[in-house]
Amino acid sequence: MRASTIDLWLEDYDEFNQDFRRNCFKLFQAFGLSADFIPNALKGVHQQWVDDHRDWMANQVDKSERLSHLKIISLLLYNLCKIPFLGNMKNHDYSASQEFFAKATGESYEKNRRDIIDGREIVISFDFCFMFLDAIERNRRDRDDQYVMPLTEDMRHDFIVYLTSKEPEREAVYLIFKALFLRKMNKGSHN
Repeated sequence: MRASTIDLWLEDYDEFNQDFRRNCFKLFQAFGLSADFIPNALKGVHQQWVDDHRDWMANQVDKSERLSHLKIISLLLYNLCKIPFLGNMKNHDYSASQEFFAKATGESYEKNRRDIIDGREIVISFDFCFMFLDAIERNRRDRDDQYVMPLTEDMRHDFIVYLTSKEPEREAVYLIFKALFLRKMNKGSHN
């Protein structure tokens, strides 16, 4: 995944929808689950994300700037957590055609599976957005500090609890991601 993927997703709902659902399917298959998507819910999420992006561009940055990948994905996560997009979730046996497997086993597998079932959209959305940012940051060459995956299990839990709170703020979601991925740039400044 690359930062240019973000532009494609912002411009084209179908591209975003296909990539997001593919990620969900891989996760569902790895944990023996299936879920129905609520018709047009992801389309509403996408439109709100695009609107928030435009709003932030118009009101929070200089006209010559573009939003960072951290800000744009933060807005995506914020919107994915606001609108329920999954219907029924159920157990599913993929054994005949299973391509994706969880790395976790035993108790860890069951805990992760339970998190997906209980957290639904929020857990799935957080993992999707975090993995995307992790892939970009892992491949950056404009940082002095070597990349170290910044998320601990406790941090992940606390971030998800915050996202399930009554009304998380989009700026707070961004600031949390920024703090997680903060590294010194080659020229001395930070993110």
